[in-house]
Amino acid sequence: MRDLRPKSSAQPALCTVTQRAGHGGIARVSYLISLCLRRWYGDRFNEISFLGEEQDHPTTWRKVNFISGLMQLELREKLDWMVFDHLQLAAVQNFLPRSRRRPYAIFLHGAEAWVPLSTLRKRALLNANVLMAPSGYSATRIRSVHPDLPRIHVCHLALPPELTSQNDTNSAEAETLSSLLPESVLIVARMAMGEQYKGHEQLLRAWPQVVSAVPHAQLVIVGTGDDLPRLKGIASEVGVTDQVFFTGRVSEETLNAIYSRVAVFAMPSTGEGFGVVYLEAMRHRLPCIGGASDGASEIIVHGKTGFLVDQTDICQLANHVIDLLSNARRRRKMGEAGHQRWLTRFSFENFECSFRLAVSNLMKADR
Repeated sequence: MRDLRPKSSAQPALCTVTQRAGHGGIARVSYLISLCLRRWYGDRFNEISFLGEEQDHPTTWRKVNFISGLMQLELREKLDWMVFDHLQLAAVQNFLPRSRRRPYAIFLHGAEAWVPLSTLRKRALLNANVLMAPSGYSATRIRSVHPDLPRIHVCHLALPPELTSQNDTNSAEAETLSSLLPESVLIVARMAMGEQYKGHEQLLRAWPQVVSAVPHAQLVIVGTGDDLPRLKGIASEVGVTDQVFFTGRVSEETLNAIYSRVAVFAMPSTGEGFGVVYLEAMRHRLPCIGGASDGASEIIVHGKTGFLVDQTDICQLANHVIDLLSNARRRRKMGEAGHQRWLTRFSFENFECSFRLAVSNLMKADR
């Protein structure tokens, strides 16, 4: 791995929502950034977390502690520059006088920035020294809503280097794994009423057609959320309750084991800024089905590593699932192609280099 460590004694900081498992793509992006900064700066790197160790939502005291702690570091000049892993956190910079405000970068994930913003959040964007996004799609969509923004650097995501080999699955839940069938299609995504773009409903509505062609086909849905009762109702409505396995929340070890046992990964979403779960599937040599109108199009090569679909075309979605479940040779070929694409295009080294390039003007003191 190329040595990108700076030569000076600069002190950067990462202001993070959380890096805990179960908090989705934002936590995974934060962990990647943390790995880079720790590799470059070691003990000189500060990490300021918005959520506590066991918190899913910040308390008022936690919010006050985060804001005051960061402002004190900046006012006392205890750090040279910082990265915010979410736009929400960067709004704190508005409360500091420009003369005392340290240079900062914001990593923009997608949906939180491609909508009209509050005055505080928009000002935080305009005052940022560096803006980053996980895909060209996300950067373009953000700029279409906010054309007055400066350049947005694209940093395609990766999996952490410790995940480049198979994880130990000895502690995986045996009962969950025993319920998996060989002809299973997996989706891993939060089921939230406010995020009904992931493709859960479309997969469920496609499943009667899939089962008519592949009788033992199973849809495996990993995750939880407040939209779960509605989705279970749809499964019952279309008559596929027995062919759908809702696992609920699972451990990282169990999820790793599930990936290694299913045949296909499908998340026909319409709102992914990137989609780290596609990389996880590619690591396990799974062909992927993703949405044709979001960040998945920069990961999945249509017809080579999987298929890109119009989420509204249920028949097309069903046909691609049937094609992959019915053709083991094509499935293996696409899975191998996806694995190679993950290794070469979405390695941690590539992320580290693109992240370093994006924040290079913040690191001038390091030279």
